[in-house]
Amino acid sequence: MKRSLYILLSILAGSLAPALQAQPCDTLRVLVTNLLFYGRNNSFCDPACKDDQLRQLLADQRPHLIGFNEIWNNTQQGPTLAAALRANVLNAGPNPPRFDCAPIHTASFHPLVNALCFDSTRLGFLRYETANLTWPRLDLYKLYFKSQTLATLADTVFLFVGVLHQKAGSSSAEEVQRGADIQLFLDLLDRWHTQQGPIENLILMGDFNGNSHLDPGYAPLLVWNNAAGQLVDPLDRPGVWYNNAAFADIHTQSTRTTSESDLGIAGGSDDRYDHILCSRAILDRTQRMGYVPGSYETVGQDGTFFNKSVLDGGHPLRQVLHRLSDHLPVRADFLVCGLVPLALDRFEAEIELDESSVWLRWRTPTDLRDCQPQRSTDLTHWQPLAADSACNGTFVDRQPLAGRTWYRVVAHTIDGEQRLSNLLQVDRPQVHPAAAAGLWPNPFDEYLELPAQAARVRILDTQGRLWITPSESHLDTRSWPAGLYLIEWWTQGRVFRTKALKL
Repeated sequence: MKRSLYILLSILAGSLAPALQAQPCDTLRVLVTNLLFYGRNNSFCDPACKDDQLRQLLADQRPHLIGFNEIWNNTQQGPTLAAALRANVLNAGPNPPRFDCAPIHTASFHPLVNALCFDSTRLGFLRYETANLTWPRLDLYKLYFKSQTLATLADTVFLFVGVLHQKAGSSSAEEVQRGADIQLFLDLLDRWHTQQGPIENLILMGDFNGNSHLDPGYAPLLVWNNAAGQLVDPLDRPGVWYNNAAFADIHTQSTRTTSESDLGIAGGSDDRYDHILCSRAILDRTQRMGYVPGSYETVGQDGTFFNKSVLDGGHPLRQVLHRLSDHLPVRADFLVCGLVPLALDRFEAEIELDESSVWLRWRTPTDLRDCQPQRSTDLTHWQPLAADSACNGTFVDRQPLAGRTWYRVVAHTIDGEQRLSNLLQVDRPQVHPAAAAGLWPNPFDEYLELPAQAARVRILDTQGRLWITPSESHLDTRSWPAGLYLIEWWTQGRVFRTKALKL
């Protein structure tokens, strides 16, 4: 006689709505700032002064993701200074520390390095690589968003972030060098694209040092052959930015008209060197991230001090910005969206020990175009178990994996909207203590012992009709008709089924 053990887990599922505003979204504020030799002593604004200015800037802007240019690294102290920045600035104050920073490559051979720091309650770090260990610094990071459904659906949004600091200068040789260097960064993007799959949600920020959108260190980014990751300027303001009053409201350098001992550039506000670019996928909101229109801002810039000092403007932080750096920070907001939970009527797994197979069954309350069951052993890499097919609500995994496996169903609605079920955990071999005790005897005649651990028991006939709901574990079965019975019992939050034969 065939004997099966059934494990039924009823759970909820999630759906991915097409419009970001219909999903649970969080705002991610991104800021990039040039710290102008952070950690280097000077009489104009020493390290303690610079920390104080930076604390005031961040308290005003309240970013979640920060790119820093120009951390002093002449004796490879960049990582130490970044750790000090995290402790003394980002996590200063009575509140529990929230900010963490990605690694800085310790083999850098240039006196200036970049850093990327982030709110660890919203973002987690996965990977880092630099395109060039010398100069310029072009660093690429992979982060993940700590969504509300991370634990229940293994759901997250991956974000790729580039922080760069390009070579300065307007000579033809320096422009050619910027073009060659940006190609190194694009090569790194292509390599990650090959290794990890599509790079779709991408933000690139930093000091580009280009005078126009045609600069060889800028223009290639706008035509990168990865269509989803192709970079765009959220402001969409191409042109010759240098010394052009038409762009006075977005110029980022210089904050000063006189030279100071911190080696900052004078000349007043007339360059747009600092940018935040985002991928086409973010701008079009196709991968659960979206740029917030109108949020892009050159912090401290009101367009009133063209070729003048930031002190001639009206921003409340103009004194802070003047002392902090010769560059103004740039800020932009982005939406990062999770999945909308949607209750499935049923989602369950049935494990047949004798055939070593796992049956998945689900029932949806809405019409779906296709459903694809998937499985994973690490909640990161998901293996499709079947091609997209009609959602008949049943799939048999005839080659289940040993140990713990998670199952989910990825579906699309008639309109093409993606939906993602919650997780179903299955452990093989699945011999639960209550199930191991089983029923005794089986087959039975005059009596039947039910599992002592069972909190509730139902006995059905072969037609699925309820026969009895016993309240005791010892049953007198002498009067029962001969035949098969289906026994269901609940214990430790699970439901078990097996068949028993009355002689």
